[in-house]
Amino acid sequence: MQEIKEIANILREIFHQKVYEKLKKEKIDDRNLDSRVLKLLINLDFSERKYKIRFQEPKDKIYKAESGRAPYDLLCTGEISQSKFSIFINNKFGNLRSNARNDITTYNNLIRLYLGIETHRLSSKVTLDRKVIYNRVSGKQIVSYGVFVLDKQKQGSNFFC
Repeated sequence: MQEIKEIANILREIFHQKVYEKLKKEKIDDRNLDSRVLKLLINLDFSERKYKIRFQEPKDKIYKAESGRAPYDLLCTGEISQSKFSIFINNKFGNLRSNARNDITTYNNLIRLYLGIETHRLSSKVTLDRKVIYNRVSGKQIVSYGVFVLDKQKQGSNFFC
């Protein structure tokens, strides 16, 4: 989908200019990365002719961000070409050059967020909201997952979605 590529490119620039360029001068670790990224982006409203992008803290009816249990670290919402979008973003402090696998969040949570399911586990029968699914399949609402990685040695960063 072309729209998600365009949003990803804009977010990649925002994360490089507004986040990485500021954080590379600070003492960052696993414990303060999420709060620093949120602080840098929460008041940023990015608007152009075709795009509107906003950042906010995680919203989840099950997990509470205050307790450190949100399934993602930052929520990016907006519109592109009159389609609404939501991108669940995880911040990661790690080694960009490592081949080791890294568990960012569970597939269970990603499926639950995408489908709008409000239960912890998908172990029993789940009733899906057909309107939510239709809007996402038809492109009226775009839902994606993104990751911002800040290299531990401050040798760079990357954003992908």
